[in-house]
Amino acid sequence: MITRTSVYSKIYKRVWIGAMIVFCWVFSYSMQMPTLFGVWGKFDFDPNLGSCTITKDTNGHSSKAFLFIVGFVIPCLVIICCYTVIFWVVHK
Repeated sequence: MITRTSVYSKIYKRVWIGAMIVFCWVFSYSMQMPTLFGVWGKFDFDPNLGSCTITKDTNGHSSKAFLFIVGFVIPCLVIICCYTVIFWVVHK
């Protein structure tokens, strides 16, 4: 929104901000649903860590790689792209 100020007032209204907050909560919980229901890995006690964590299910599947990519790598790439555009516009 820094580089497109005309769009800012259209997107950042009370309703859209509420929708963004709800989306963040729903998205984060929905990423854990396959693990919670045992479809893709499971939550279990890991004696090596001494805490509850995501472990492999009976088929050897775990959702850790998916969660790492969707919950960390993709957001980092989006942030890097956004900051690159901001840097480019500022130094233009």
